[in-house]
Formats: sequence, structure tokens, C-alpha cells
Amino acid sequence: MMGDLPVKQPSFKEYAKNDRKTAKLMKKVAAGKHVCSSIDDWAVSTPLTTVAGGERVRTARRRISDSELVQLYWNVDNRWKEISIHTCDAPYAYWLNAEDGSVTAADRSSSGEIKGMLPPLSTRFLFITDTPIQEVGDSQLTPSPTAGLKSIELGKWMLQLGEQVINDAQPEDWRNIPQLADSCGESVYTTRFSLEKTATKYVLDLGEVYYTAEVFINGNAVGKRIWKPFRFDITDYVQSGENVLEIRVKASDYNAKVLRGREGDATFSSIANSGRMANGLKGPVQIFTE
Repeated sequence: MMGDLPVKQPSFKEYAKNDRKTAKLMKKVAAGKHVCSSIDDWAVSTPLTTVAGGERVRTARRRISDSELVQLYWNVDNRWKEISIHTCDAPYAYWLNAEDGSVTAADRSSSGEIKGMLPPLSTRFLFITDTPIQEVGDSQLTPSPTAGLKSIELGKWMLQLGEQVINDAQPEDWRNIPQLADSCGESVYTTRFSLEKTATKYVLDLGEVYYTAEVFINGNAVGKRIWKPFRFDITDYVQSGENVLEIRVKASDYNAKVLRGREGDATFSSIANSGRMANGLKGPVQIFTE
């Protein structure tokens, strides 16, 4: 915390009483163990330098103690990124995945550099410590979650949006579907597929989605995604025989507002001549199995 502590708050009613309360609370906050008074205290004793693959990767760092730090790596690219990180002093290094809670030991090159593989548009935390973590998963440097997998053929799709039902539909940008070009709201895509459950892993990849997706298999909720990659591990949800896949996609209402502008609604007149945005489930939707 830099500079003098705040002692006032922006209010007129009972301002003196509230100012005293503000000063008291800020003094208490400033006494916390995670608050420092000098910019020098922010220096990290174990520097990390990305020596390869750092293009379009953002970072943020926080020191936990004298011997521990956490650095966030954010891949803003839509491609997998393999990064190499040099550190002067890192006895133990682990990758933390906030999405599934997994902890894996970080791989190292022959020269001691930490190696990491970042999926498209994803984040990973690198944890540096002097103390080993007892229970961790195997290191994972998989270039693609679908590498070496075979695809499963999906059946015909039914698309429902409100009272509209389109049979024999295909995942496609709504701008290419005349009756949906100006639509918005939640749509439901349903299809069926059969399999003999003998594989060790099944992965569902939705491809391009505009803009959020929620997946159900055989009536069971698998998960939600609000950004890429729209990919789900469905191993525990599929069964031998017939399976029902349901994808609920929440589309933007922008195109509907553009239409209202074209129809004379003054509220949306400024976007009346705007082009349509991508909407719906574009795909391709694929299921892979080992």
C-alpha cells in the first residue's frame, strides 16, 4: 500500500462518523500480512523468464513467501503454445489447472528449463516452491487433447429455438440459416450416436460456438463453457449403445436489435445498417475416442 492511508469516504450523511469508520478499517487492512509499504517488497526473489513460446502469452506474478511464488500464464492465441521458462532457483515446479483442480509436475529440459503446454485461450498457474507436493498427477505435455484419437459419427440434428423446430439441421452460423438470421436467445441442438464403450477416453469438441454452450448427455449435465476451447471430457457420461447429446447454445441478441433498428425502432437506429454478428453453434461438432 503506497502513500497515506485513506481516512475519508464520499458521503455527506453522517460523514464524520463514517470517516472515522473508514480510517479505522483502512488501518486494520494495512496491518495485514499481505500488505507491503514499499515497492521493493514486491520484488520476487526467484525470477522467471520465458525464453521460448512467449508470443501472445500474458503473465502475472505473486510471491507467496520467501521461497514460493505463483505465476499465471494466459495463452491469448487460439493455437496450442509450448513455452520454455528459465528460473535461477526452482527446486520444485508444478502446473496448476484452475478449471479442473489438477496439479501436475512441470517437465524440465536437459538444461533445466521448465516446459509447459498451454491449450488455446487458456490459463495455467506455475507454482515454484522449496517443498514438494506429495500428491500430484503425471506431467502432461499433450500437443492436442484429440491427438491419436478416432472420431465417432454423429446422427442427424434437431434444432429448437423457441417454437421453431428445424429437423435434419447441421451446426452452422445462423447468418447462413434464413429463418434464424435475426434470431436470439437459447437454442437446443439434439442428436444421437451409438458406440460400444471400450475406449479409455471420450472427448467432445464443439468447434466454434457463439456464444455460450451447456452440454447434456443422456440427460446428465456435463458442463458449461463461455469461451474457447469448447471441449469436454465425456468419458463418464457416455454408455454402450445409444446416447443422446444435447447442446444448449445461448446466442447474442445483437442481430435482433439490428433488425429492430431496420424496422424503425429509434432505440436501435444507430445500428440499423450494421452487419449481422456470428450466432449459434457453428461446429464442427466431433466426438473422439482412443
